[in-house]
Amino acid sequence: RAEVDGPLAMAATMRALRVKASAATALPQQYKSVTPYGDRLLVKTGGAETESAGGILLPTSAAQKDNKGTVVQVGAGAPGKDGKAVPVGIKAGATVMYSQFAGTEVEFEGDEHVLLKEADVIGTLADADDDASLQPTDDRVLIKVSEAAEKTDAGLILTGDALEKPSTGDVVAVGPGNRIDGDKRAGSSLKV
Repeated sequence: RAEVDGPLAMAATMRALRVKASAATALPQQYKSVTPYGDRLLVKTGGAETESAGGILLPTSAAQKDNKGTVVQVGAGAPGKDGKAVPVGIKAGATVMYSQFAGTEVEFEGDEHVLLKEADVIGTLADADDDASLQPTDDRVLIKVSEAAEKTDAGLILTGDALEKPSTGDVVAVGPGNRIDGDKRAGSSLKV
């Protein structure tokens, strides 16, 4: 424990205590792999976007992390009712989209990864660059939201905050339903 005399000594001490903040947990270099347990998935992410669509460089505080990536490894599965492991329905190599704040970020071998539960996966993508190819998982439903009305029934033009956010839309894709037992699914009453 050090004693500090005066404001200059205090400032020097504070500078010495600064550390680099990182969102991901960096694994020590001797670890070359991560093995997910249960119904967990290890997903390699693309990291945060460092440039806007218009080409403007974004500061790290404004950078948004991408919520999709490629599954690198899959756990053996969560225990079912009979105690046996129920295999994870997503396979290694699949491109997935997951909940924005889900999982634990892990960095190793210079790449960013996230450890997720299978339930945190929103759906699988046929093409990582095409969000329209999303196939929902479990009981999730993908809905294309209706356009907001730009005029009232009386003919008044609505702008900005006056536009009502629509609460209706068309069903685009439906997941296979929740698991009942093992690989059996409940199905969904919704149709595309």
